[in-house]
Amino acid sequence: MRTTVTLDPDVAAKVKAEMKKSDLTFKQAVNNLIRKAPNSNGKKPVNPFTKWARPLGFKLGNEWNSASKYLDKLDLEIFIEKQRRMDKQ
Repeated sequence: MRTTVTLDPDVAAKVKAEMKKSDLTFKQAVNNLIRKAPNSNGKKPVNPFTKWARPLGFKLGNEWNSASKYLDKLDLEIFIEKQRRMDKQ
């Protein structure tokens, strides 16, 4: 593909240095530098980790503000149920 590109002075210096270092033509030096550039390996860049929030099913206003309070209430309900079973016997 043929195209016209205006290079910034720092990029032009890198191309010239690549040409001297590797004894390449301008076209070869530009292609090599583009291939060496980050994310030019054909792979997609890795997306950063994202965390999605979702509702946990607890409604605002109930008395269970923490897991320990919820577990205490559950333990109490289990204890009461066991006591009822023992009373029936």
